[in-house]
Amino acid sequence: MRSKPKKLLIILFSFIVLLLALEVAVRIWAPQEIMSDVMVLGKDLCHQLKKNTKFVQRSKEFYVESRISSQGLRDVEYFPKNGTDIYRVLVLGDSHTFGWGVDDQSIFPKVLQRRLNAHGTKIKYEVINTGTMGYGTGHEYQFLKNVGLGFKPDLVLIAMDWLHDIENNNNYYTIQDLRLIRNSKRCWFSNSRTIVQYIPGSFFLRENSQLFKFAGIKILSKLNLIKSWFRESEESAGNSSYNAYDLTVTKGIFNLLKEEIDALGIKLAVVLLPEMRPYNKELLRSFEQFLTIKQFDFVSLIDKLDKSPNSSDFTFARSPHFNSKGHRFLAEQMEKFLKSKDLVAHGFTQKRQ
Repeated sequence: MRSKPKKLLIILFSFIVLLLALEVAVRIWAPQEIMSDVMVLGKDLCHQLKKNTKFVQRSKEFYVESRISSQGLRDVEYFPKNGTDIYRVLVLGDSHTFGWGVDDQSIFPKVLQRRLNAHGTKIKYEVINTGTMGYGTGHEYQFLKNVGLGFKPDLVLIAMDWLHDIENNNNYYTIQDLRLIRNSKRCWFSNSRTIVQYIPGSFFLRENSQLFKFAGIKILSKLNLIKSWFRESEESAGNSSYNAYDLTVTKGIFNLLKEEIDALGIKLAVVLLPEMRPYNKELLRSFEQFLTIKQFDFVSLIDKLDKSPNSSDFTFARSPHFNSKGHRFLAEQMEKFLKSKDLVAHGFTQKRQ
């Protein structure tokens, strides 16, 4: 008869073999995108990029090594302006702007910067990338006030993953007395960090195990389904006014943004990024009408992408994020838009005379 310690060792060994087999299975049949932990928890923003941090992103389609600067950006270090020949464009956005899966120089803010500087003018353009995964317009508004305005931008450019932003804004923010208020709801990143901190070796597993990532997504998906079921039950009973497509909060945030940025004499522009999932076209037209009535300088790239040849080549096959070709497309369209509205070059020259 085997001793108890030997039985425990056999069980432990069998369990490890099973986990390794599952890890291999996930890598073959359900490969995951893995990224180093680059987030730090905050208060009004929920999370921010962790300063002075190197990170790796990898999947079957890409391998990227990069770093977060001492200023908390996936970008170079920026210093106070010297003279009047520097024109700064501060880009606010989410994971698309962050540059998920592409190298530093292929992200559209950097491509746009090179395009603007390629015309041989005396003006030096600096396009600052502040994109952060999981941000909506509310997060970006708070980041702009807390950090972004410190870079003394001449133009603030909002790269809006519009449906994602509307959902985020509804979930985490309200407008009270002409102020943006962060509600008490814990954001997804905060919840996931709370869960994994109790798992031994969780941060190592997060950066190295595709099985860990796969299991985490499945668990969170189940939790979201449960929350959705309860919400739908409340709505059917008349106990909730929740509407995932309500534009009220998002419109309020944009009104606050425009009022405060205009008062500072900074230019403001909005780019609606192509939505990579089904969306309500009436909702889009309603939001575009709002931007028009409120006299925002904006462009929607959603229809342009639908009409572009081989537009499916603009994203990764296994991810809704833009690949290098997609980022070039975005930069080209943004350059045309900014010049057509005199938001760069001509507008800047007039301002400095």
